[in-house]
Formats: sequence, C-alpha cells, structure tokens
Amino acid sequence: MELPLKISMTKSVLQNCIVEYAYKGITCYGSSPIISGGEVRYNHNAGISCEVKAAPVITNVFLMGNGFAGINCELASAPIISACTISENIYGVIIFSKSVPDLGTIPLDGKKSKGENRITNNFEFDVYNHSNNPVNAQNNIWGVTNPREVSRVIYDKADNPSYGEVIYAPVFTPPAVIQPPPIIAAAAPKAADNPTESNATPVTESSSGTIPEVSDESVPAAAQTVQDSFPQLLTSLTSSPSPVVEPVLNEISSISDEPLSVEPKRPGTGVGKFS
Repeated sequence: MELPLKISMTKSVLQNCIVEYAYKGITCYGSSPIISGGEVRYNHNAGISCEVKAAPVITNVFLMGNGFAGINCELASAPIISACTISENIYGVIIFSKSVPDLGTIPLDGKKSKGENRITNNFEFDVYNHSNNPVNAQNNIWGVTNPREVSRVIYDKADNPSYGEVIYAPVFTPPAVIQPPPIIAAAAPKAADNPTESNATPVTESSSGTIPEVSDESVPAAAQTVQDSFPQLLTSLTSSPSPVVEPVLNEISSISDEPLSVEPKRPGTGVGKFS
C-alpha cells in the first residue's frame, strides 16, 4: 500500500512504521512531513519519493531492497536526510531536475542535516546526481575505508560535466573509544616482609612432635637461668619427702655440672643434707 503525503497546512508525522511491497512506499508531494524511524523496504519503484518542492525531514529510517531507489528526489524537492541506512537498492539516492537534497552539511546547525547516513552496497550508485545543482553529502559512512574511494560510488560532475558535484568530504569518523585503565591487583606481601613474622622462631619436626628450634647462642643463657634458680629450688626441696626429692635431684644433676645427692633426714629436724 502506498502512503501519499500531499500538500497540507499542518505537518504530518510518520514514526516507526514499516512500509513494504507498494509501488512507491511513501510519496511526499509538495509537503514537509516528518518521517522518523521504521523501515521502508521491498517497494517496486522508490522507498520514499519526494516530488514538487517537497521538503520532508527523514531521520533514522532503514531503506532497503527498493526496486529503483531508496530515496527519489525530483521536481525541485529538498528533503533533509539524517542518520538513515540506505542499502541494497538499485540507486541509493537519485536526484533529478532542480532538486537539492541535504544529506549532510558541515558546519552543523539546527536546520541542516547532520549527515551520519550509512549509504552502502547499492547496486548502481550510492548517490546519483542527475541535476545541475551541487549536493551536500558530508559526514556520512560510505562503506569504504579510503575516503578517496568514495568517488567510485558517486555519479556527479566528475563523471559528467553537465551535472552538479556531490560534496562528500569530510566523511563520518566514529568517536574514539576510551578504554579504562587496567586494574592491577597488589601482590600479597612475602613472609620476610612481614615484621610480625620475621622474629618468629622456626620450627622443625621431630619424632616427639613439633618443637621449637633453639639457636646455639641461647643455650648458655638458658643454662645460666636454670643454675641461678638452684638455690631457691633446693630450698624448696628440703621440706619434701625423700622419695619425691630423689628423682628431682637426678633431673637437676643432668643439667648441672656437679652431681647432687640427698642424705637421709636428721632425726628430729626433718631436714636432709645436700652435697
């Protein structure tokens, strides 16, 4: 079904619609509608035909697979076309007679097209300027990596001096993507770097279990400490019965340089004699 948008005192709005399998998908005849979003596809002649001084504002529309052109401009029409995808038509955009479409104008202002159209993979030409007027088509994506190759998908004054020029430079450059800085995890501190662990006494395994490893420098100090405690220890042992004292003295003798022994208690005193 074809959608004719003819001369009107008010602006028509066509938003987010799918128009397909018509002779002409949308015909703008002397009118200035707003066509935003949606798809215009698989129509026999043109996806959108702008005729008789029509000046529609066409934004974010997907125009694909139309038999003659994605957008046809004739009879002094002046559509403003921004951010559209125009692909796989016979011609992407074709311009006749005194028509002057705006496909992108630099510098930008609020009344002109910002460009950013993706005009690629049309079978004849992406833009065919059959009029004698220059056409602005700046800031667009043409499907080629080298901007100099854009002229190969455009038919204009360079191909026929009687036609107007298509001004395509500069082409659209997508904004650079700023990568966030990498996150580097801090390494765990080594055991030697930890002051609470550097003074710890190393341990070794033995047949009797885990015991602390004592350095040679600490042995004399330990022996001196034990011998300094002998007088107090011996004094406390004098009041102990002989069967209890004897094993303790034997243990002390293994540490002391001189053997110790205890004599039987003197009668009436309850005190033995140490030697």
